Amino acid sequence: PVISPIGIGEDNQTYNVNADSVAAAIAISVGATRVLFLTDVAGLMDGDKLISTITHEEVKKLIKKKVITGGMLPKVEAMMECFKGNVNKVYIVSGKHKHPIIGELFSRV
Repeated sequence: PVISPIGIGEDNQTYNVNADSVAAAIAISVGATRVLFLTDVAGLMDGDKLISTITHEEVKKLIKKKVITGGMLPKVEAMMECFKGNVNKVYIVSGKHKHPIIGELFSRV
């Protein structure tokens, strides 16, 4: 589903909530086994190297070294929340490729 990440505060004002955080919360609440985050870059990168698999400890090190920054930081934080919430697989992929969702969901087990 496509969900607009708009929240309403106690002051009845509307707020734009980070879409990655919303996606993680929904995935956890519905018991999803996989989550796919689309991005406008090649994926989770360390310099010019695409990171295909990463551990929690490696994430912490890359954040501390400022390798993971900017718009990728909320995606990685949402990814870690998914893992804490028992989501088994999380994909961060470029939305600039042809059919990125189909490619990821059917190319990996």
